[in-house]
Amino acid sequence: MFKSIGRFFWRHKFKVFFSWFTFGVISTSVSSYYYTKHQLIPRFRKIHAPLTKHLPAVIADLELLASQSPFAATNRLNNADSLISRYLSWRGKVSRPPAQNRQVFDKVQATNPQWQANDNQLQKMVADPLLQQVETDWLKELAGFDHWDFSVNPNSQEFFQSLSGLNNLGRIAALAALPHPDFNELHNWALLHLIKETNSGRATEGFKVFRQIATLCHSTGILFGQLTAAAMLLEEHEFLKNTPQHPIRLIDVKVIKAYQRASWFWLVLANYVGIHELPVEVVKHIKPEAGACSSLWEWSSRFAAYPDFFLPKAPLEMKFAREFERSRAFFERVAKVCKVHFPVDTLQQTPENLNPLLAEPITALPQSQADLLRMAKLINVSRIPFARRILGVLILSVATPDYFNAYEEK
Repeated sequence: MFKSIGRFFWRHKFKVFFSWFTFGVISTSVSSYYYTKHQLIPRFRKIHAPLTKHLPAVIADLELLASQSPFAATNRLNNADSLISRYLSWRGKVSRPPAQNRQVFDKVQATNPQWQANDNQLQKMVADPLLQQVETDWLKELAGFDHWDFSVNPNSQEFFQSLSGLNNLGRIAALAALPHPDFNELHNWALLHLIKETNSGRATEGFKVFRQIATLCHSTGILFGQLTAAAMLLEEHEFLKNTPQHPIRLIDVKVIKAYQRASWFWLVLANYVGIHELPVEVVKHIKPEAGACSSLWEWSSRFAAYPDFFLPKAPLEMKFAREFERSRAFFERVAKVCKVHFPVDTLQQTPENLNPLLAEPITALPQSQADLLRMAKLINVSRIPFARRILGVLILSVATPDYFNAYEEK
Protein backbone atom coordinates (compact mmCIF):
# COMPACT_ATOMS: atom_id res chain seq x y z
CA MET A 1 0.00 0.00 0.00
CA PHE A 2 2.72 2.45 1.02
CA LYS A 3 4.76 1.52 -2.05
CA SER A 4 1.75 2.25 -4.24
CA ILE A 5 1.28 5.64 -2.63
CA GLY A 6 4.99 6.36 -3.02
CA ARG A 7 4.94 5.38 -6.72
CA PHE A 8 1.88 7.59 -7.26
CA PHE A 9 3.55 10.61 -5.71
CA TRP A 10 6.76 10.00 -7.64
CA ARG A 11 4.93 9.57 -10.92
CA HIS A 12 2.95 12.79 -10.34
CA LYS A 13 5.62 14.67 -8.41
CA PHE A 14 5.31 17.87 -10.43
CA LYS A 15 1.54 17.95 -10.11
CA VAL A 16 1.76 17.20 -6.40
CA PHE A 17 4.41 19.88 -5.89
CA PHE A 18 2.39 22.43 -7.85
CA SER A 19 -0.78 21.53 -5.91
CA TRP A 20 0.91 21.87 -2.55
CA PHE A 21 2.68 25.04 -3.65
CA THR A 22 -0.61 26.56 -4.80
CA PHE A 23 -2.28 25.47 -1.58
CA GLY A 24 0.56 27.06 0.44
CA VAL A 25 0.35 30.37 -1.44
CA ILE A 26 -3.43 30.55 -1.08
CA SER A 27 -3.28 29.57 2.61
CA THR A 28 -0.59 32.16 3.30
CA SER A 29 -2.55 34.81 1.42
CA VAL A 30 -5.80 34.10 3.22
CA SER A 31 -4.08 33.85 6.62
CA SER A 32 -2.20 37.11 6.06
CA TYR A 33 -5.36 38.86 4.87
CA TYR A 34 -7.30 37.63 7.88
CA TYR A 35 -4.53 38.45 10.36
CA THR A 36 -4.03 41.94 8.95
CA LYS A 37 -7.73 42.76 8.72
CA HIS A 38 -8.99 41.16 11.94
CA GLN A 39 -5.97 41.40 14.24
CA LEU A 40 -3.58 44.19 13.29
CA ILE A 41 -5.98 46.80 11.88
CA PRO A 42 -8.37 46.64 14.90
CA ARG A 43 -5.37 46.96 17.24
CA PHE A 44 -4.11 49.90 15.22
CA ARG A 45 -7.55 51.56 15.31
CA LYS A 46 -7.72 51.00 19.06
CA ILE A 47 -4.62 53.14 19.50
CA HIS A 48 -6.66 56.11 18.34
CA ALA A 49 -9.59 55.51 20.69
CA PRO A 50 -8.32 58.29 23.02
CA LEU A 51 -8.95 60.81 20.23
CA THR A 52 -12.68 60.10 20.40
CA LYS A 53 -12.55 60.25 24.19
CA HIS A 54 -10.69 63.57 24.33
CA LEU A 55 -12.11 65.21 21.20
CA PRO A 56 -14.32 67.70 23.11
CA ALA A 57 -11.28 68.87 25.13
CA VAL A 58 -9.17 69.06 21.95
CA ILE A 59 -11.81 71.15 20.18
CA ALA A 60 -12.03 73.45 23.20
CA ASP A 61 -8.26 74.03 23.03
CA LEU A 62 -8.35 74.67 19.28
CA GLU A 63 -11.25 77.12 19.66
CA LEU A 64 -9.35 78.95 22.39
CA LEU A 65 -6.25 79.20 20.22
CA ALA A 66 -8.35 80.43 17.30
CA SER A 67 -9.38 83.44 19.37
CA GLN A 68 -6.30 83.94 21.56
CA SER A 69 -3.33 82.33 19.85
CA PRO A 70 -0.02 83.17 21.55
CA PHE A 71 1.57 83.63 18.13
CA ALA A 72 0.12 85.68 15.29
CA ALA A 73 0.22 84.52 11.67
CA THR A 74 3.03 85.94 9.51
CA ASN A 75 3.78 86.16 5.79
CA ARG A 76 6.95 84.09 6.25
CA LEU A 77 9.03 86.36 4.04
CA ASN A 78 12.23 86.71 6.10
CA ASN A 79 13.87 83.47 7.22
CA ALA A 80 16.14 83.66 10.29
CA ASP A 81 18.05 80.46 9.52
CA SER A 82 21.03 82.20 7.90
CA LEU A 83 21.68 84.13 11.14
CA ILE A 84 20.85 81.42 13.67
CA SER A 85 22.98 78.82 11.86
CA ARG A 86 26.09 80.90 12.50
CA TYR A 87 25.80 80.36 16.25
CA LEU A 88 23.81 77.18 16.80
CA SER A 89 25.02 73.58 16.74
CA TRP A 90 22.88 70.71 15.49
CA ARG A 91 21.72 67.43 16.99
CA GLY A 92 22.71 64.48 14.86
CA LYS A 93 25.17 66.57 12.89
CA VAL A 94 28.76 67.68 13.64
CA SER A 95 28.44 71.38 13.06
CA ARG A 96 30.02 73.96 15.35
CA PRO A 97 29.57 77.75 15.32
CA PRO A 98 32.44 80.31 15.56
CA ALA A 99 34.93 79.24 18.24
CA GLN A 100 35.60 82.49 20.13
CA ASN A 101 32.01 83.30 21.01
CA ARG A 102 31.25 79.64 21.56
CA GLN A 103 34.06 78.98 24.03
CA VAL A 104 32.89 81.65 26.47
CA PHE A 105 29.27 80.52 26.11
CA ASP A 106 30.22 76.92 26.93
CA LYS A 107 32.54 77.90 29.79
CA VAL A 108 29.88 79.95 31.58
CA GLN A 109 27.44 77.05 31.43
CA ALA A 110 30.04 74.43 32.40
CA THR A 111 30.87 76.35 35.58
CA ASN A 112 27.20 76.26 36.63
CA PRO A 113 25.67 73.23 34.84
CA GLN A 114 22.38 73.37 36.78
CA TRP A 115 21.83 77.13 36.45
CA GLN A 116 18.38 76.76 34.89
CA ALA A 117 17.00 74.65 37.73
CA ASN A 118 19.11 75.76 40.70
CA ASP A 119 18.62 79.30 42.08
CA ASN A 120 21.98 79.28 43.87
CA GLN A 121 23.86 78.42 40.67
CA LEU A 122 21.81 80.98 38.77
CA GLN A 123 22.75 83.74 41.22
CA LYS A 124 26.38 82.63 41.08
CA MET A 125 26.36 82.76 37.30
CA VAL A 126 24.68 86.18 37.29
CA ALA A 127 27.53 87.48 39.45
CA ASP A 128 30.21 85.78 37.32
CA PRO A 129 32.27 88.46 35.47
CA LEU A 130 32.66 85.98 32.63
CA LEU A 131 28.94 86.35 31.85
CA GLN A 132 29.58 89.85 30.53
CA GLN A 133 32.00 88.41 27.99
CA VAL A 134 29.29 86.26 26.41
CA GLU A 135 28.35 88.18 23.28
CA THR A 136 24.56 87.86 22.91
CA ASP A 137 23.81 91.00 20.91
CA TRP A 138 23.43 88.92 17.76
CA LEU A 139 20.06 87.83 19.16
CA LYS A 140 18.78 91.41 18.77
CA GLU A 141 19.15 91.04 15.00
CA LEU A 142 16.45 88.35 15.04
CA ALA A 143 13.85 91.13 15.30
CA GLY A 144 14.14 91.54 11.53
CA PHE A 145 12.86 88.04 10.77
CA ASP A 146 9.33 86.67 10.80
CA HIS A 147 10.00 82.91 10.74
CA TRP A 148 12.65 80.21 10.99
CA ASP A 149 12.61 77.44 8.39
CA PHE A 150 15.70 75.25 8.81
CA SER A 151 14.69 72.96 5.93
CA VAL A 152 16.76 75.29 3.70
CA ASN A 153 19.83 74.87 5.90
CA PRO A 154 22.78 73.05 4.23
CA ASN A 155 22.58 70.39 6.96
CA SER A 156 18.94 69.71 6.06
CA GLN A 157 19.62 69.77 2.32
CA GLU A 158 22.46 67.29 2.70
CA PHE A 159 20.15 65.05 4.73
CA PHE A 160 17.37 65.26 2.11
CA GLN A 161 19.82 64.26 -0.59
CA SER A 162 20.85 61.20 1.42
CA LEU A 163 17.21 60.06 1.51
CA SER A 164 17.11 59.74 -2.27
CA GLY A 165 19.38 56.69 -2.09
CA LEU A 166 17.25 54.87 0.49
CA ASN A 167 14.16 52.76 0.20
CA ASN A 168 11.21 53.29 2.55
CA LEU A 169 12.68 51.13 5.31
CA GLY A 170 15.87 53.13 5.14
CA ARG A 171 13.94 56.42 5.18
CA ILE A 172 12.03 55.39 8.29
CA ALA A 173 15.27 54.75 10.16
CA ALA A 174 16.98 57.88 8.82
CA LEU A 175 14.03 60.17 9.58
CA ALA A 176 13.79 58.74 13.09
CA ALA A 177 17.25 60.21 13.67
CA LEU A 178 16.47 63.45 11.86
CA PRO A 179 19.20 66.09 12.33
CA HIS A 180 17.85 69.35 13.71
CA PRO A 181 19.07 72.53 15.42
CA ASP A 182 19.75 72.30 19.13
CA PHE A 183 16.72 74.11 20.54
CA ASN A 184 18.00 73.76 24.10
CA GLU A 185 21.09 75.67 23.08
CA LEU A 186 19.06 78.50 21.52
CA HIS A 187 16.90 78.53 24.64
CA ASN A 188 20.04 79.01 26.76
CA TRP A 189 21.26 81.81 24.52
CA ALA A 190 17.91 83.54 25.01
CA LEU A 191 18.01 83.13 28.79
CA LEU A 192 21.56 84.46 29.06
CA HIS A 193 20.66 87.46 26.93
CA LEU A 194 17.60 88.17 29.06
CA ILE A 195 19.66 87.98 32.26
CA LYS A 196 22.31 90.31 30.84
CA GLU A 197 19.77 92.84 29.62
CA THR A 198 17.83 92.78 32.89
CA ASN A 199 21.02 93.29 34.91
CA SER A 200 21.86 96.27 32.69
CA GLY A 201 18.47 97.91 33.26
CA ARG A 202 17.11 96.97 29.83
CA ALA A 203 14.48 94.43 30.88
CA THR A 204 11.93 95.56 28.29
CA GLU A 205 14.38 95.09 25.41
CA GLY A 206 15.49 91.74 26.86
CA PHE A 207 11.94 90.40 27.05
CA LYS A 208 11.16 91.57 23.52
CA VAL A 209 14.10 89.54 22.20
CA PHE A 210 13.09 86.60 24.38
CA ARG A 211 9.55 86.66 22.95
CA GLN A 212 10.86 86.98 19.40
CA ILE A 213 12.97 83.85 19.84
CA ALA A 214 9.92 81.98 21.16
CA THR A 215 7.99 83.14 18.08
CA LEU A 216 10.72 81.88 15.74
CA CYS A 217 10.81 78.50 17.52
CA HIS A 218 7.04 78.27 17.02
CA SER A 219 7.46 78.74 13.27
CA THR A 220 9.85 75.82 12.66
CA GLY A 221 7.33 73.03 11.93
CA ILE A 222 8.85 70.65 14.45
CA LEU A 223 7.54 69.58 17.86
CA PHE A 224 10.81 70.51 19.63
CA GLY A 225 10.37 74.05 18.37
CA GLN A 226 6.80 74.52 19.58
CA LEU A 227 7.44 72.94 22.97
CA THR A 228 10.46 75.22 23.40
CA ALA A 229 8.28 78.20 22.49
CA ALA A 230 5.66 77.20 25.08
CA ALA A 231 8.33 76.69 27.75
CA MET A 232 9.69 80.17 27.10
CA LEU A 233 6.24 81.76 27.45
CA LEU A 234 5.79 80.02 30.80
CA GLU A 235 9.23 81.20 31.90
CA GLU A 236 8.16 84.78 31.29
CA HIS A 237 5.55 84.31 34.02
CA GLU A 238 8.16 82.82 36.33
CA PHE A 239 10.58 85.70 35.78
CA LEU A 240 7.92 88.35 36.36
CA LYS A 241 5.84 86.75 39.11
CA ASN A 242 7.09 89.25 41.73
CA THR A 243 7.17 92.25 39.39
CA PRO A 244 4.23 94.67 39.75
CA GLN A 245 4.68 96.24 36.31
CA HIS A 246 5.46 93.85 33.48
CA PRO A 247 7.78 95.03 30.70
CA ILE A 248 5.87 92.83 28.23
CA ARG A 249 2.29 91.62 27.88
CA LEU A 250 2.17 88.11 29.28
CA ILE A 251 0.23 85.37 27.51
CA ASP A 252 -2.48 83.79 29.65
CA VAL A 253 -1.16 80.53 31.17
CA LYS A 254 -4.42 78.85 30.15
CA VAL A 255 -3.69 79.71 26.52
CA ILE A 256 -0.07 78.50 26.76
CA LYS A 257 -1.19 75.16 28.24
CA ALA A 258 -3.77 74.78 25.44
CA TYR A 259 -1.00 75.46 22.91
CA GLN A 260 1.21 72.79 24.52
CA ARG A 261 -1.56 70.18 24.47
CA ALA A 262 -2.55 71.05 20.91
CA SER A 263 1.07 70.70 19.75
CA TRP A 264 1.08 67.10 21.00
CA PHE A 265 -2.40 66.50 19.56
CA TRP A 266 -1.38 67.31 15.99
CA LEU A 267 1.36 64.68 16.23
CA VAL A 268 -1.31 62.01 16.83
CA LEU A 269 -2.84 62.68 13.44
CA ALA A 270 0.19 61.32 11.56
CA ASN A 271 -1.26 57.82 11.74
CA TYR A 272 -4.88 58.67 12.44
CA VAL A 273 -5.61 60.20 9.04
CA GLY A 274 -4.61 57.01 7.24
CA ILE A 275 -7.33 55.02 8.97
CA HIS A 276 -10.05 57.58 9.74
CA GLU A 277 -11.60 60.68 8.26
CA LEU A 278 -10.69 63.78 10.23
CA PRO A 279 -13.53 65.41 12.20
CA VAL A 280 -14.70 68.62 10.52
CA GLU A 281 -14.15 70.50 13.78
CA VAL A 282 -10.45 69.63 13.55
CA VAL A 283 -10.00 70.32 9.83
CA LYS A 284 -11.05 73.96 10.13
CA HIS A 285 -8.25 74.56 12.64
CA ILE A 286 -5.38 73.44 10.42
CA LYS A 287 -3.55 76.73 10.94
CA PRO A 288 -0.16 77.68 12.38
CA GLU A 289 -1.86 79.73 15.11
CA ALA A 290 -3.56 76.55 16.39
CA GLY A 291 -0.24 74.71 16.63
CA ALA A 292 -1.01 72.62 13.53
CA CYS A 293 2.56 72.94 12.21
CA SER A 294 4.09 71.26 15.25
CA SER A 295 4.89 67.92 13.70
CA LEU A 296 5.62 68.17 9.98
CA TRP A 297 9.08 66.72 10.49
CA GLU A 298 7.86 64.01 12.87
CA TRP A 299 5.03 63.06 10.50
CA SER A 300 7.53 62.46 7.71
CA SER A 301 9.08 59.47 9.49
CA ARG A 302 5.65 57.86 9.79
CA PHE A 303 4.41 58.63 6.30
CA ALA A 304 7.68 57.28 4.91
CA ALA A 305 6.48 53.81 5.92
CA TYR A 306 3.47 53.90 3.64
CA PRO A 307 4.52 53.62 -0.03
CA ASP A 308 6.68 50.46 -0.14
CA PHE A 309 4.66 48.58 2.47
CA PHE A 310 1.14 49.53 1.42
CA LEU A 311 1.08 50.50 -2.27
CA PRO A 312 2.40 47.37 -4.08
CA LYS A 313 -0.50 44.99 -4.71
CA ALA A 314 -0.44 41.23 -5.17
CA PRO A 315 -3.59 39.12 -5.70
CA LEU A 316 -5.61 38.80 -2.45
CA GLU A 317 -3.37 41.37 -0.73
CA MET A 318 -5.28 44.05 1.19
CA LYS A 319 -5.57 47.40 -0.56
CA PHE A 320 -4.34 50.54 1.18
CA ALA A 321 -4.16 52.98 -1.73
CA ARG A 322 -7.08 55.05 -0.42
CA GLU A 323 -5.53 55.34 3.05
CA PHE A 324 -2.19 56.30 1.56
CA GLU A 325 -3.68 59.01 -0.65
CA ARG A 326 -5.60 60.40 2.33
CA SER A 327 -2.41 60.57 4.40
CA ARG A 328 -0.38 62.15 1.64
CA ALA A 329 -3.08 64.71 0.88
CA PHE A 330 -3.23 65.64 4.56
CA PHE A 331 0.56 65.96 4.84
CA GLU A 332 0.78 68.12 1.71
CA ARG A 333 -2.12 70.28 2.85
CA VAL A 334 -0.52 71.02 6.22
CA ALA A 335 2.90 71.61 4.62
CA LYS A 336 1.30 74.12 2.25
CA VAL A 337 -0.57 75.91 5.05
CA CYS A 338 2.55 76.02 7.21
CA LYS A 339 4.80 76.97 4.27
CA VAL A 340 7.54 74.61 5.37
CA HIS A 341 9.66 73.40 2.46
CA PHE A 342 9.77 69.70 3.19
CA PRO A 343 10.55 67.34 0.25
CA VAL A 344 7.30 65.50 -0.41
CA ASP A 345 9.14 62.99 -2.62
CA THR A 346 9.91 61.10 0.61
CA LEU A 347 6.30 59.91 0.30
CA GLN A 348 6.90 58.28 -3.07
CA GLN A 349 7.30 54.57 -3.66
CA THR A 350 10.93 53.52 -4.04
CA PRO A 351 12.06 52.99 -7.65
CA GLU A 352 12.61 49.34 -8.50
CA ASN A 353 16.38 49.71 -8.95
CA LEU A 354 16.74 51.11 -5.41
CA ASN A 355 14.60 48.48 -3.74
CA PRO A 356 16.20 45.04 -4.28
CA LEU A 357 15.11 41.97 -2.36
CA LEU A 358 18.41 41.28 -0.57
CA ALA A 359 21.00 44.03 -1.10
CA GLU A 360 19.72 47.17 0.60
CA PRO A 361 21.58 50.43 -0.22
CA ILE A 362 21.23 51.82 3.30
CA THR A 363 24.79 52.14 4.54
CA ALA A 364 24.06 55.77 5.45
CA LEU A 365 21.78 54.77 8.31
CA PRO A 366 22.86 55.90 11.79
CA GLN A 367 23.97 53.16 14.16
CA SER A 368 21.20 54.22 16.56
CA GLN A 369 18.85 52.42 14.16
CA ALA A 370 20.84 49.18 14.38
CA ASP A 371 17.78 46.91 14.56
CA LEU A 372 16.32 48.22 11.32
CA LEU A 373 19.77 48.11 9.77
CA ARG A 374 20.18 44.41 10.62
CA MET A 375 16.69 43.61 9.38
CA ALA A 376 17.28 45.45 6.13
CA LYS A 377 20.57 43.64 5.49
CA LEU A 378 18.87 40.30 6.02
CA ILE A 379 15.92 40.73 3.65
CA ASN A 380 13.76 43.48 2.23
CA VAL A 381 10.33 42.68 3.67
CA SER A 382 8.67 45.41 1.60
CA ARG A 383 9.23 43.19 -1.48
CA ILE A 384 7.43 40.20 0.03
CA PRO A 385 3.65 40.19 -0.55
CA PHE A 386 1.46 39.88 2.57
CA ALA A 387 4.45 40.05 4.93
CA ARG A 388 4.95 43.71 3.98
CA ARG A 389 1.38 44.54 5.05
CA ILE A 390 1.89 42.94 8.46
CA LEU A 391 5.24 44.65 9.06
CA GLY A 392 3.90 47.98 7.79
CA VAL A 393 0.98 47.98 10.22
CA LEU A 394 3.27 46.85 13.03
CA ILE A 395 5.72 49.70 12.32
CA LEU A 396 2.92 52.26 12.40
CA SER A 397 1.25 50.85 15.50
CA VAL A 398 4.39 50.21 17.55
CA ALA A 399 5.75 53.67 16.71
CA THR A 400 2.64 55.42 18.03
CA PRO A 401 3.05 56.35 21.70
CA ASP A 402 0.15 57.75 23.71
CA TYR A 403 0.34 61.46 23.00
CA PHE A 404 -2.80 62.20 24.99
CA ASN A 405 -1.09 62.22 28.37
CA ALA A 406 -1.54 65.99 28.50
CA TYR A 407 -5.30 65.56 28.21
CA GLU A 408 -5.34 62.74 30.75
CA GLU A 409 -3.65 65.05 33.24
CA LYS A 410 -5.86 68.05 32.45
